[in-house]
Amino acid sequence: MPPVSSNTRPGSEVSHSIIGPPAQQVLNNQELVSLIVDEVHGRVNRWSGTNKKVLATLATLNKAFFHATTETFWRHVPSLSPFLRLLPSFPKGDRAESELTMDKLAGDPWSRFLIYHRKVVRLELSDDKEIGKVMPNHWFFSLFHHPTRPVPLFPKLSELVISSVAGLNAAIPFHLASSLQRVTVNNITKKGSYEGQSGIIAMSLMTSLACASHALEELTMLSPVTPPMTALFPKYGALSFLYLSLPSPTPTETFASIGTLPNLRLLKLTSQGLTGTPTAPLLGQHLKKYHPAQGTSNIHYLVVEGDASFIYWATLFFASPRLRTYRASIPKADNRAPQNVLLVPHIVDLLGQQCPATVDFSIQSEALWTDHDTQTQLARWVNEPTFQPPTTVFQSFAKLKNLQAFTFRNIPDMKDISFLLIEPLPLTSQPQHALILPGLDILRDISVNQPRLQRLIVTLDVSTIPAPSNDIMPAIPGHPLHQLAVLPKNRAEPFEVSELIVLATYLDRLFPNLTDITTRFRPPREPNSTTVSGYTLWRDVDPLLKSFQAMRKQYAAVALAPT
Repeated sequence: MPPVSSNTRPGSEVSHSIIGPPAQQVLNNQELVSLIVDEVHGRVNRWSGTNKKVLATLATLNKAFFHATTETFWRHVPSLSPFLRLLPSFPKGDRAESELTMDKLAGDPWSRFLIYHRKVVRLELSDDKEIGKVMPNHWFFSLFHHPTRPVPLFPKLSELVISSVAGLNAAIPFHLASSLQRVTVNNITKKGSYEGQSGIIAMSLMTSLACASHALEELTMLSPVTPPMTALFPKYGALSFLYLSLPSPTPTETFASIGTLPNLRLLKLTSQGLTGTPTAPLLGQHLKKYHPAQGTSNIHYLVVEGDASFIYWATLFFASPRLRTYRASIPKADNRAPQNVLLVPHIVDLLGQQCPATVDFSIQSEALWTDHDTQTQLARWVNEPTFQPPTTVFQSFAKLKNLQAFTFRNIPDMKDISFLLIEPLPLTSQPQHALILPGLDILRDISVNQPRLQRLIVTLDVSTIPAPSNDIMPAIPGHPLHQLAVLPKNRAEPFEVSELIVLATYLDRLFPNLTDITTRFRPPREPNSTTVSGYTLWRDVDPLLKSFQAMRKQYAAVALAPT
């Protein structure tokens, strides 16, 4: 094999001379091919259309380049760009025209594809007319009907992404579906020539996967899921990850079908938007068991996004002693029934009572609670018996002994959850709902009740500094909390040095392993602000904490030194 010419400059652009014999000789050098592949590997997401075209041309012109790139190239290029460049492109993307061309394909390009397809591990189907971005649906199914196609086709394909309904024959051939491990169906309900058929096609697709894809481990279905689809879930025995878009309210039987999956460990549910009247549990019945399968799932990681009613009912069904991570979020679009946010204390009580193994607990909201209409509705519902917070919220939260991190952000202030809130908001503008924040002494309760907590962000009243414990030194190794961000409220005048020492001592006794109390904060925009900022307060406390820890290390070193 001829060596690479010394006149070849690394990184020089490929010119039209690529089709000549000298270029073919150079490309026959396997070493150079490997260097090219290494150069583009890891940067595929930033490729321009020109670079893709050049690479596809190289693969078309030179067999050495083609063979040398198959393993690395096909595992990291997220489309079938080079193969598609071998085929004539059609501005209309007509399926019949595509099939006609497939019949005419012969010779070297087709023989190369017979090698190409064996390396493909990921495929995305779309009706995108930009050849090279993803594989259009009409090409995909034309291949399956080609009389001389290899069997099986795409034998290593493990991931399939479907981004459009156009041209999609949902009955995926069994020999292909049987190898799939990950399938993503994006929202294919967009208006177009297939409007009204997407639900039928999605149902057909789910049926095909249920019957043939017994190795399927991850399924994402962002098109609306209907009860007939969820009835198929018992057939998805290998699923460990499931991401669904569901109606709100959701029928209990839909949750029950999901609960039949024996190997499901990570479940993500998102609401399609509130389409009916939200329901809330009756007073004192927020822990009631409504279905035999409720609380029996093996899920370790639950993510729920939607209105608070949707979040509550999903949490009620899937909360179990095996749950370890819980994430809930209320998006801006789900603020049509703002009274549902009054169910947040019920969710806290539910998690504390039924999920003692939880290590990560988060409820966040992007909804706006401060506009006049929302405030008016909240004021009307806040005294309804159904929405009264459980009296056991604090005690239930204290049961989460394994908790390592929790976040409550942009949730209106309600009775018994103030100690959890980050950047709390008044529930309404009425005087009786003025913010009454817990003080720094709540940190002592948290240190006792959550002995494994590692990160904490909370808003507290810092007007009074509790006295530290009488212990000369904190217990070692002590509480594992290493990151603490306290957003200070209700303090106008700067802290005296003596107060800073007391505050640092108080924190050091509770959390001797603190390493970060400042990164959450930025310098105030108005240096002469009349309120104490988190930045200035914790900037001054931080060196005191570090000095306590340094002295403790020195003391330990002396105590352990041989006499």
